[in-house]
Amino acid sequence: MADIHWSDKELLIFDLDGTLYEDTEHFDYYAERLAAFIAEKNRPAFFSEYEAVQNGERDLQIGTAYDAENDWILYLDPVTAQPVRVVNWSGREIEPSVWAGEYKNLSFDFDKKIAIGDGWWTPHATARHFGVSKEEAYAAYVETKTYMSSEAFQLSQTPSLRSGLQWLQSNGKQMVLVTNSDNEDAESILQQLNLHDLLPPYTRITSANKPAETKDHYEQLLEEYRVNPQATMVIGDNLMNDVMPGVLLGIEGIHIGPLTDSPSKYIYTVPSLQQPMEELIQYNK
Repeated sequence: MADIHWSDKELLIFDLDGTLYEDTEHFDYYAERLAAFIAEKNRPAFFSEYEAVQNGERDLQIGTAYDAENDWILYLDPVTAQPVRVVNWSGREIEPSVWAGEYKNLSFDFDKKIAIGDGWWTPHATARHFGVSKEEAYAAYVETKTYMSSEAFQLSQTPSLRSGLQWLQSNGKQMVLVTNSDNEDAESILQQLNLHDLLPPYTRITSANKPAETKDHYEQLLEEYRVNPQATMVIGDNLMNDVMPGVLLGIEGIHIGPLTDSPSKYIYTVPSLQQPMEELIQYNK
């Protein structure tokens, strides 16, 4: 694994969901809640498509985007987040002459144009393919987040994460959280993960409205902590929400995801935070 430059960093910006925990059961729960808004006769087809997406058998994957108006899937340039190829749900290629004008300077509103940045968005987009509305999908999301805050749901703690974060903090690294979760959900999740003391409320930006406001939050943090981008690291599982907005400001990033070619020399890709934290602890014994 590439040598992550922890030593020259002063400020570490963490995402929450999919970053400080890696469980995926809640995505299946979300799919179940979404299915409640689909006609009963169509639910088997929905679950079949959802499973195919989760198994990598459909074009819709993390890192693509979904056009809910046209029912198209957009392959994106990972740096510019602009489309380079478009297919319909069945995988048939759409000619660039058809879509190029419509997607000029594309931005994502998470209603009609949806960036599939992490595991929340694959069940969402699959349900939208089956006619679920944005409002219905949000209601299913709220139900899922409520479940995740209950005693019925238990998150798994990533091995070595707490001890790694403790070492970083004890060696002068400032750590902050920037998450789309609201304050109550973030507190509940951090309590379950036994990380609430390492990321107390005053270090958290919650309901962050990423990716629309990611860059603004990062610029605010650079000013507040009086650090330059080169002394900052952003850590997240969502390239478009978390990592690329930082890279565009000159901030290095750790992307938690499949070990594929990095879209930028400023990004380290790891499958989990477990290994870099174990290596950090081992190296500094």
